[in-house]
Amino acid sequence: MAVTREGIPIRVWSWPGSTGESPLIRQVRDDLQGWQLGRVVWVADRGFSSRANRDYLQQDQENYIIGEKLRGGSKKAARALSWPGRYHQWRRTCR
Repeated sequence: MAVTREGIPIRVWSWPGSTGESPLIRQVRDDLQGWQLGRVVWVADRGFSSRANRDYLQQDQENYIIGEKLRGGSKKAARALSWPGRYHQWRRTCR
């Protein structure tokens, strides 16, 4: 979904559930080429966190936020959780 700075939706994309995630990012990016955008921040769930997708977004220094599993001992999660002030535990099982 594309939204304005104020959060107003201006474009929505949808695909069949069996569609792979890499083509989706490329298609949306191609669709946005003609728009006069000051800044783009990609926000995606964990299903889009493949190395190929991150590399694709980084090639043009795109801003992005991709969900990541915090449990399971990944190095990325440990690094994010090590930054003071970014997360806090509000229940014993949640951060």
